[in-house]
Amino acid sequence: MPYLVLGVLVMNAFRRSGVRGFKGFIFSLVFCILYAISDEVHQVFVPGRGAQVTDVLIDSVWAFVGIGMYGTGKEGDQVLFNKLYNYLIEEIAYCIKFTLSMHKYFK
Repeated sequence: MPYLVLGVLVMNAFRRSGVRGFKGFIFSLVFCILYAISDEVHQVFVPGRGAQVTDVLIDSVWAFVGIGMYGTGKEGDQVLFNKLYNYLIEEIAYCIKFTLSMHKYFK
């Protein structure tokens, strides 16, 4: 859940610096994803820890939720975030279906 907070804070920072709308959303999301990647790379050098792609995905989804929560408070951006949220849900559903269909080959 720390990435939810990060998403809100990064979106707020971009908005206050004048980067708004879709551009602010994309910049915030890319920043959070790059931060999640750097966090996983850092874990490679910590004894007993390792980098996991799934952790990056989970962190990115939480950041997306935080960015969306921040954006839904603004009337003009709400439509944009609703569209992006629906798209993300569709993509996640597709990935889950694909993963479940592939699971039978790796038993």
